[in-house]
Amino acid sequence: MIHISNLHKSYETGETTREVLTSVDLEIEEGEFVAIVGTSGSGKTTLLNIMGGLDRDYDGRVVVDDCDLAEFDESGIAELRNETFGFVFQQFNLLDHLTVRENVALPGFFTERDRQRELPDDEISPEELLHRVGLGDYLEQSPSTLSGGERQRVAIARALYGRPSNLLCDEPTGSLDHGTGLQIMELFQQLNREQSITLIVVTHEEHIARMARRIVRLEEGRIVADEPNDPVEPEASSLVATAGDAPDAEEETT
Repeated sequence: MIHISNLHKSYETGETTREVLTSVDLEIEEGEFVAIVGTSGSGKTTLLNIMGGLDRDYDGRVVVDDCDLAEFDESGIAELRNETFGFVFQQFNLLDHLTVRENVALPGFFTERDRQRELPDDEISPEELLHRVGLGDYLEQSPSTLSGGERQRVAIARALYGRPSNLLCDEPTGSLDHGTGLQIMELFQQLNREQSITLIVVTHEEHIARMARRIVRLEEGRIVADEPNDPVEPEASSLVATAGDAPDAEEETT
């Protein structure tokens, strides 16, 4: 569970202070699928970064699975992130000099377990994760040979490595065309439904938000609506098996 209370975040530029998040209260239960919606600059990416422990400069309280993030030092917060969160971004952040399989396994090389090349019985292998996202035949390919949708699937498999209980996604369809974006959202719905992974998706696209089971709306750093939603299932006829990349959307800074 994620519990946020009286959250404030501001930036200082010279003598000017800009309030990015104001009096945010939010609770997300285990297994929910939540879309956080807002225009560019509304604070949605900042909110996601704070709840994931990527941004620690804030006022208020953020508790994840009974752990108050403010009580952790940098080493502790990094360990908590590795154990609790998987991150999916608009930009895929894959390494072209590594194979698809190696990209998925990369986060594990920063842990003692994988430096010793041990894989616990309850751990899922990179190969299995890639099969789950439909890329079992692409293990030894370079990400540079894949389409945008395929690269995002690799990024999702990488985020799932280590069995995180929460998947935090910042504009995960922003660099994809409409049909490929629907494929990614269909995969998210499947992960949430079949594996009970808590999914939090930041988006400015209304049709993407409507695929979640709850929609939280931000305006100028404040929550203005928080409502349950009857999720829309992507229509099979709307999905395209292969699609070219759309131009990269402008990345939100807050």
